[in-house]
Amino acid sequence: MAIFKAGSAGNGLLTLVMCATCVMVGYIVGSTKSNMSEVGNLSGHAESKVEAHHLHKYHGVENDTEFKAGAYYSHRYHRGGNDTDAVVLSTTEDRKHPKASPSVVEEIIPPNLLPSYAPDKLLFPVTRSMLRQSRPVVGDTERLHAYLKKLRSRTCTFILFMGGSVSAGHNGGGPTNAYPKHFTDWLNEKYPCNLADGTQGKHEYMKTHAGESKANFAFWSGVTSVEKIDMIVLEFNVGDAFQSTLPHALEDKGEAGNTKEYIQCWYFEAVLRRLLLLRKPDPVAIITFNADYMGSPWSNRERARKILFKQDVEPQTLFVSSMYGIPVFSAVIWMLPMAGKRGFDLQFNRTVPYSTSNWHSDSCCHPRKQGGHHVLSLVMAYCMVEEEK
Repeated sequence: MAIFKAGSAGNGLLTLVMCATCVMVGYIVGSTKSNMSEVGNLSGHAESKVEAHHLHKYHGVENDTEFKAGAYYSHRYHRGGNDTDAVVLSTTEDRKHPKASPSVVEEIIPPNLLPSYAPDKLLFPVTRSMLRQSRPVVGDTERLHAYLKKLRSRTCTFILFMGGSVSAGHNGGGPTNAYPKHFTDWLNEKYPCNLADGTQGKHEYMKTHAGESKANFAFWSGVTSVEKIDMIVLEFNVGDAFQSTLPHALEDKGEAGNTKEYIQCWYFEAVLRRLLLLRKPDPVAIITFNADYMGSPWSNRERARKILFKQDVEPQTLFVSSMYGIPVFSAVIWMLPMAGKRGFDLQFNRTVPYSTSNWHSDSCCHPRKQGGHHVLSLVMAYCMVEEEK
């Protein structure tokens, strides 16, 4: 107590000494921390991230997305030294010389295949927003993830496409230019595989001879005769629009049983139930793919409207698929609205990029040879990549 009674001068001197001591201790600790960060933070870069956050605010980076991107690439390419310095350098340089981020096509398609998916090769620009709509039904993904696991383990797989003239590439260059071929080519580039003996192999595919769900139901040997199947793609959105009669053995369903909608749902559901019980030798991954829509005839306006809205089978395939947990990939769900959003006249005007006339090679339902089937392959590839994330 005597010390504090000594007078105000003594208290002032003591206070000054204590302040000086605190400053020296702070300087020593700060220097040690800075030196350690130059060597590398061994605790998971937690402190560097905090410092980078403050630097990010100081340098005025506009949003977190831009900052995170700069931080990621700086961490990836600036191997040595301090992460904080790298972030500052990267974000500053990016602001001086901004680099174009890769397009969604470049993110999905391997470099060797990119020339076939170039902007001048596709029928129209395909954006990320469009592709995000391509998964209307997520479904039960357990089987799909089992298939993706095979791809990641470099196991060669076999895909069976159950579809009609669209899957066959009718009026679009034939089977060698159809989306099943392009999608399988993408699989082989994206997921190289090895055979049982260790040599390099390939993912393979085939298409059933039957077109719509009714024909596949009647000629089921087209499925059971295949020895090994890893994934099945159902493309019935166009073919099922032509179905008209139920099997004679079914009981009378009244007025509802005579509608095309009931008939289409009945066969499609029957095919799904059979496939869910199939083992080849494992449970098969099943995907509903709505690749195209009816767009005919162009000359009769009234009939064209009826076909577009009444004979589009997609609402039924979405409903039945969702009831059985089948994942749905779809190009139709964003393509048809894009075609019709500007009115009937422009929908059937080929000068409009997203028009039905520009998409179809004929007055029915078949994508054009130049770029049409690559759009469909791109939709399937995008959905696979997104499911793997």
